[in-house]
Amino acid sequence: VTTVMMRNLPNKYTQQMLLEELLDSGFRLQADFDFFYLPMDHTNAANLGYCFINFVETAMANAFAAAFQGKKMRRFNSNKTVVVMPASIQGFERNYAYYSSTRVAQAEDPQYRPLFMRQAPFSGSGGGGSAKAAPGSGRGRGGRAAKASGKDVALG
Repeated sequence: VTTVMMRNLPNKYTQQMLLEELLDSGFRLQADFDFFYLPMDHTNAANLGYCFINFVETAMANAFAAAFQGKKMRRFNSNKTVVVMPASIQGFERNYAYYSSTRVAQAEDPQYRPLFMRQAPFSGSGGGGSAKAAPGSGRGRGGRAAKASGKDVALG
Protein backbone atom coordinates (compact mmCIF):
# COMPACT_ATOMS: atom_id res chain seq x y z
CA VAL A 1 0.00 0.00 0.00
CA THR A 2 1.39 3.36 -1.04
CA THR A 3 -1.83 5.29 -1.75
CA VAL A 4 -3.99 6.29 1.20
CA MET A 5 -7.37 7.89 1.61
CA MET A 6 -7.48 10.44 4.42
CA ARG A 7 -11.07 10.87 5.67
CA ASN A 8 -13.01 13.14 8.04
CA LEU A 9 -11.19 16.30 7.00
CA PRO A 10 -12.75 19.62 8.02
CA ASN A 11 -14.51 20.92 4.90
CA LYS A 12 -12.93 24.38 5.10
CA TYR A 13 -9.44 23.04 4.33
CA THR A 14 -8.12 24.13 0.94
CA GLN A 15 -5.49 22.22 -1.01
CA GLN A 16 -2.82 24.70 0.12
CA MET A 17 -3.81 24.51 3.81
CA LEU A 18 -3.73 20.72 3.82
CA LEU A 19 -0.40 20.59 2.00
CA GLU A 20 1.03 23.05 4.56
CA GLU A 21 -0.17 20.88 7.44
CA LEU A 22 1.42 17.79 5.86
CA LEU A 23 4.67 19.71 5.39
CA ASP A 24 4.58 20.93 9.01
CA SER A 25 4.23 17.28 10.07
CA GLY A 26 7.39 16.34 8.15
CA PHE A 27 5.87 14.94 4.92
CA ARG A 28 7.46 16.52 1.85
CA LEU A 29 5.84 16.98 -1.53
CA GLN A 30 7.79 15.11 -4.22
CA ALA A 31 10.35 13.60 -1.79
CA ASP A 32 7.78 11.65 0.27
CA PHE A 33 4.62 11.75 -1.85
CA ASP A 34 4.12 12.22 -5.57
CA PHE A 35 0.32 12.40 -5.94
CA PHE A 36 -2.18 14.46 -3.98
CA TYR A 37 -5.87 15.07 -4.63
CA LEU A 38 -8.38 16.89 -2.42
CA PRO A 39 -11.81 16.72 -4.12
CA MET A 40 -13.69 20.02 -3.89
CA ASP A 41 -17.31 21.11 -4.22
CA HIS A 42 -17.05 23.92 -6.75
CA THR A 43 -20.36 25.52 -5.73
CA ASN A 44 -19.29 26.39 -2.20
CA ALA A 45 -15.49 26.00 -2.47
CA ALA A 46 -15.48 23.39 0.32
CA ASN A 47 -13.61 20.10 0.20
CA LEU A 48 -15.61 16.86 0.29
CA GLY A 49 -13.97 15.69 3.53
CA TYR A 50 -11.38 13.30 2.11
CA CYS A 51 -8.20 13.28 0.03
CA PHE A 52 -5.89 10.81 -1.70
CA ILE A 53 -2.12 10.76 -1.29
CA ASN A 54 0.38 8.41 -2.93
CA PHE A 55 3.65 7.94 -1.05
CA VAL A 56 6.86 6.92 -2.78
CA GLU A 57 7.21 3.89 -0.50
CA THR A 58 5.03 1.80 1.82
CA ALA A 59 7.07 2.73 4.91
CA MET A 60 6.25 6.41 4.31
CA ALA A 61 2.53 5.61 3.94
CA ASN A 62 2.66 3.70 7.24
CA ALA A 63 4.46 6.62 8.94
CA PHE A 64 1.77 8.96 7.62
CA ALA A 65 -0.99 6.70 8.98
CA ALA A 66 0.76 6.59 12.37
CA ALA A 67 1.03 10.40 12.40
CA PHE A 68 -2.58 11.21 11.40
CA GLN A 69 -4.82 8.24 12.27
CA GLY A 70 -7.22 9.24 15.08
CA LYS A 71 -5.88 12.80 15.24
CA LYS A 72 -7.72 16.09 14.81
CA MET A 73 -6.55 18.59 12.22
CA ARG A 74 -5.12 21.81 13.64
CA ARG A 75 -7.23 24.43 11.87
CA PHE A 76 -10.87 25.44 12.33
CA ASN A 77 -11.31 23.82 15.76
CA SER A 78 -13.11 20.83 14.25
CA ASN A 79 -14.03 17.76 16.30
CA LYS A 80 -13.60 15.44 13.31
CA THR A 81 -11.14 12.60 13.88
CA VAL A 82 -8.99 11.66 10.89
CA VAL A 83 -9.19 8.15 9.44
CA VAL A 84 -6.35 6.90 7.21
CA MET A 85 -7.02 3.82 5.08
CA PRO A 86 -5.75 2.20 1.88
CA ALA A 87 -7.23 3.77 -1.27
CA SER A 88 -8.87 1.58 -3.89
CA ILE A 89 -6.50 2.87 -6.60
CA GLN A 90 -2.88 2.12 -5.65
CA GLY A 91 0.33 3.67 -6.98
CA PHE A 92 1.29 6.80 -8.90
CA GLU A 93 0.82 5.27 -12.36
CA ARG A 94 -2.68 3.94 -11.68
CA ASN A 95 -3.79 7.24 -10.08
CA TYR A 96 -2.33 9.16 -13.02
CA ALA A 97 -4.10 6.90 -15.51
CA TYR A 98 -7.40 7.31 -13.65
CA TYR A 99 -7.40 11.00 -12.70
CA SER A 100 -5.65 12.52 -15.71
CA SER A 101 -8.57 11.38 -17.88
CA THR A 102 -11.29 12.90 -15.66
CA ARG A 103 -12.87 16.35 -15.94
CA VAL A 104 -11.28 17.16 -12.59
CA ALA A 105 -7.90 17.24 -14.32
CA GLN A 106 -9.06 20.19 -16.49
CA ALA A 107 -10.44 22.40 -13.72
CA GLU A 108 -9.93 26.08 -14.38
CA ASP A 109 -8.75 26.70 -10.82
CA PRO A 110 -5.48 24.80 -10.22
CA GLN A 111 -6.32 24.12 -6.54
CA TYR A 112 -9.20 21.90 -7.70
CA ARG A 113 -6.91 19.67 -9.79
CA PRO A 114 -5.04 16.56 -8.68
CA LEU A 115 -1.30 17.17 -8.21
CA PHE A 116 1.01 14.82 -10.10
CA MET A 117 4.55 15.49 -8.93
CA ARG A 118 6.31 13.47 -11.62
CA GLN A 119 5.67 12.35 -15.17
CA ALA A 120 3.94 9.05 -15.64
CA PRO A 121 6.39 6.66 -17.39
CA PHE A 122 3.93 5.92 -20.19
CA SER A 123 2.94 9.56 -20.86
CA GLY A 124 5.71 10.24 -23.38
CA SER A 125 5.27 14.02 -23.21
CA GLY A 126 8.30 16.10 -22.15
CA GLY A 127 8.67 17.72 -18.77
CA GLY A 128 11.05 15.02 -17.63
CA GLY A 129 10.09 14.72 -13.95
CA SER A 130 9.08 18.26 -13.19
CA ALA A 131 6.08 18.89 -10.96
CA LYS A 132 2.89 18.82 -12.97
CA ALA A 133 -0.71 19.44 -11.99
CA ALA A 134 -3.14 17.76 -14.32
CA PRO A 135 -6.15 19.71 -15.48
CA GLY A 136 -10.21 18.69 -14.18
CA SER A 137 -13.56 19.87 -12.71
CA GLY A 138 -14.23 17.90 -9.54
CA ARG A 139 -16.83 15.51 -10.89
CA GLY A 140 -14.64 12.41 -11.05
CA ARG A 141 -15.38 9.25 -9.08
CA GLY A 142 -12.87 10.06 -6.36
CA GLY A 143 -14.64 8.81 -3.24
CA ARG A 144 -13.83 5.13 -3.55
CA ALA A 145 -11.79 3.59 -0.78
CA ALA A 146 -10.73 0.04 -0.16
CA LYS A 147 -12.28 -1.73 2.76
CA ALA A 148 -10.22 -1.33 5.93
CA SER A 149 -8.21 -4.43 6.70
CA GLY A 150 -8.89 -4.44 10.43
CA LYS A 151 -5.51 -2.90 11.22
CA ASP A 152 -5.77 0.56 12.71
CA VAL A 153 -2.48 2.03 11.59
CA ALA A 154 -0.39 -0.36 9.50
CA LEU A 155 -1.43 -0.11 5.88
CA GLY A 156 0.33 -3.04 4.38
